[in-house]
Amino acid sequence: MKKSIIWIAVILIIVLVVWYAWKAPKASKEASVSGPTSNVCQDLSCIMTNFTACNPATSMLTTENGTVTISIIGFENDKCHFKMDFQGHGSDCLFNRGDLSSELLDQVFGNDVGKADILTQSCTNF
Repeated sequence: MKKSIIWIAVILIIVLVVWYAWKAPKASKEASVSGPTSNVCQDLSCIMTNFTACNPATSMLTTENGTVTISIIGFENDKCHFKMDFQGHGSDCLFNRGDLSSELLDQVFGNDVGKADILTQSCTNF
């Protein structure tokens, strides 16, 4: 009885090792095809540079009210995918390439610079 339990355990370990070896290369291959790596920004200058070019980037800005997560995902169907999340609420936007500017990012941050109509057309709130 004891030998059969040992054999079952050995077979189970072999199956798990084979399964892991089969799955691991597939996961790394998918990761390498996923696209350019995202920059991690520590300041607004980095966010601005990546936003106007729509280069993938992320940033977490801590304010006295909480943390804002900014994600520039990159181009999707010739539109720049941008997200801003503050404690589970925020905006998910697809901006036209020609609209990307420092003024638009300023508007995203809540400063009225005359670009509110672009936000209305390009963003959904969550």
